[in-house]
Amino acid sequence: MDYSRYRRWKGNIGFMKSRDIALILLGGIMGCAVMLIIMGNQLQTSYEDRKKLSDEVTELQQEKTSLENRLQQPNQQPVIEKIHVDVLGSDGGVTEIQTIDFVKAQLAWLINKPLSLLVTMPDLPVKMVDGRTFRIDQKELMVHVETVTVSETLYLRVTVSSVNDSSSSS
Repeated sequence: MDYSRYRRWKGNIGFMKSRDIALILLGGIMGCAVMLIIMGNQLQTSYEDRKKLSDEVTELQQEKTSLENRLQQPNQQPVIEKIHVDVLGSDGGVTEIQTIDFVKAQLAWLINKPLSLLVTMPDLPVKMVDGRTFRIDQKELMVHVETVTVSETLYLRVTVSSVNDSSSSS
């Protein structure tokens, strides 16, 4: 029997050229990079969802406390129970979340205040928020109030623009 073919074939099985090793390593690195991008996007989305849910939990706890207080004092005059902010023209994400947090922080002292305060000064929420600036990731943004609805829940609709955009268009 002639085993020369077998020896040549067997000898080439475990032998890889350096080009093959380089291609395998390149494929592994590319795969890792793609997975890193995908996982980063999923992590960002999870962070945004978690932040929205924690804000909602805080809001509901405040509402529960407010309702418990109202239940104990049934003949009390109406008060501002919570603040609801909508950011118009926003695609969601961190900018929207931080804008809502900023506006709520500016108006937080109004919670549990009598509604008669806003009856006598209806432009108070606008004066407190409109034109205010805040920073997100070294970018300065300005809040503009579009609509305010006064009830036991204070509704605000706002837009956000970059300070550079608003100064160049004026």
